[in-house]
Amino acid sequence: MNTLQSIYDAHKRAPNYGDKGTVHTYIQEYELLFKPFRNGCALLEIGVYQGGSILMWDDYFTDSHIIGVDINDPEFEIADCKNKVTLIKANATLPTLLDNLGDVKLDIVIDDGSHNLNDMIASFELLKDRMNKGGIYIIEDVQQFDVQGDVLATLHPSFQFIDNRSLQGRYDDVLAIYTF
Repeated sequence: MNTLQSIYDAHKRAPNYGDKGTVHTYIQEYELLFKPFRNGCALLEIGVYQGGSILMWDDYFTDSHIIGVDINDPEFEIADCKNKVTLIKANATLPTLLDNLGDVKLDIVIDDGSHNLNDMIASFELLKDRMNKGGIYIIEDVQQFDVQGDVLATLHPSFQFIDNRSLQGRYDDVLAIYTF
């Protein structure tokens, strides 16, 4: 099985493949976090833009259901995906998202959406009851960490921050991770 780093490296020059391992330093963190879920998980990502990360997740996970949510129409092809991939045009802060999800329970949620604190909180509150026991909910690119960190820490009792701002000098290279 390929590592997440090797999958990312093989595709990172493709248009719109995402910034999780270039601008941000999340690939190694995700390799460790996602290893227990590699086979047979349900992953939802908010803010999929043009699909680079969805295609990366499709290469990394097996026998999984990968769900991409974006407020805009998805502009990428999923016909050749190995896993079940569902694309949803929706505002991830509104309860109508739950109608689109049906009864799916989630192992991993990645919020790479608006990066607006109120939106992050609204999406978390909306999806937290959809998390499977042992699942992880991740908020990427926490901006203004010194201000927002205290607020985000109150969302769930089992949380941690991974602060990689010093690695590449990025002000928003921070993950908030909640375990259920």
